[in-house]
Amino acid sequence: MFTIKSRSMELGGRTLTIEHGRVARQADGAVWITYGDTTILATVVCAKEMKEGIDFFPLMVDYRESSYSAGKIPGGFFRREGRPSEKEILSSRLIDRPLRPLFPEGFFYDTIINVNVISSDQEGSADVIGGIGASAALMVSDVPFDNPIASVRVGRIDGQMIINPTFKQLETSDMDIVVSGTKDSIAMVEGESREISEEDMLNAILFAHDAIKQVIALQEELAKDIAPVKRTFDAATLPQEFINDITAIAKPVVYEADRIADKSLRNEKLKELKKSLCEQFAEKYPDSFSSGPDGQHRQTITGSPVSVFHAGYKEKCENLIEALANRYGKDNRIQGWIIDFQISHVSQEMDNGNATRMAYIQWLERKYEKIEILNEAWSADGDGCFFQSFQKIWI
Repeated sequence: MFTIKSRSMELGGRTLTIEHGRVARQADGAVWITYGDTTILATVVCAKEMKEGIDFFPLMVDYRESSYSAGKIPGGFFRREGRPSEKEILSSRLIDRPLRPLFPEGFFYDTIINVNVISSDQEGSADVIGGIGASAALMVSDVPFDNPIASVRVGRIDGQMIINPTFKQLETSDMDIVVSGTKDSIAMVEGESREISEEDMLNAILFAHDAIKQVIALQEELAKDIAPVKRTFDAATLPQEFINDITAIAKPVVYEADRIADKSLRNEKLKELKKSLCEQFAEKYPDSFSSGPDGQHRQTITGSPVSVFHAGYKEKCENLIEALANRYGKDNRIQGWIIDFQISHVSQEMDNGNATRMAYIQWLERKYEKIEILNEAWSADGDGCFFQSFQKIWI
């Protein structure tokens, strides 16, 4: 028999209850949250192994408000749910934004957070409850996340601050602000107001933070009851000597660039800095940089090249690019194609010649809709390599 753990509190005049163990027990972490008559299910699933060569945190947050949660059937011919609405996409971002920076440094494991509104009372938005659910699901999981967040919405009617106002209350409220944060600080503020003062805005944020700290305490109590064993992981890090060398040169330049008011001039200065750093340190730290077919160095985080072709094909690809550019002109389309050409789609098959060639052709057919593969011919000589297999059909 499975044990269900739950914790409850009063929040904005309604009862907030977080339960664990009721459903989705095969997920790495899952919580069932009720707030008034609104119910959501938040789950988190995280890969056990990190993809080779990855240099960013692949976190995906998917917030969905299905029609059945309001007791409706989707209209139209198919009678089924469609693509995420604008509201769902923005709600996913509201959840992603405060959570992403709080994961451990160097944690680059695929992580998916799903927030599904199971039942809606249609009196208030469930997006802030989704943020609470996502954080609580991470806290009860084995994912190494131990810095919970909470989100609340703040309204004000006749000078009185309100936590999580209803849709009806927002009609007469002079502010609609979503605040997310940890127990120590504010992580995100987003919303609108009707020309309120800075002091009123600050008071609203502080008012929200008081409620946030209470919700976080609730999550910590639930996590303490469950006592999940957090997994260990190998952090993807750069050599400390490399970081120190880059910081010593880049920090004063970035400080100066941040004080340039003109955006184009500021970006140009930062672009020049990146280029000079790559040229200066590519030889000293070869494991931290990789060079693409366009000749530009790209930084990698794990020490294994992310975007380098197999040595036997790199020169041939450059010959093809040069031939295409000479034949069709170095316009934006060709330049964009040159940049995209760095993708090592068949890196696992590089030792199998024929399979590699066919895989390249099949990949190019899928990748570039405006390039038609005429045949499977493959020229071994340098200048003609690939060339007789493609025809440009841009109109």
